[in-house]
Amino acid sequence: MGGAILIVEDEPITQKLIAVNLERAGHQVMRAANVPEAVAAIRDVLPDLVLLDWILPNATGLSLPGNFVRINAPKTFRSSC
Repeated sequence: MGGAILIVEDEPITQKLIAVNLERAGHQVMRAANVPEAVAAIRDVLPDLVLLDWILPNATGLSLPGNFVRINAPKTFRSSC
């Protein structure tokens, strides 16, 4: 079975499309539509991978990695454009 993946995407159709394909591939998928939801999800279960939209309502996706340290998540973060 694949690892846990958090999808942070505010567009419901895009989020669902990504989630369905990852679930079919055997991954455990968590979803968040904004940064506060993502932080709450990470507090519950630390994902192996975060797929992060950079343009989110009320905060940019780039603000999320700064929260990792505050919620005791690993300090490793890689970005890919």
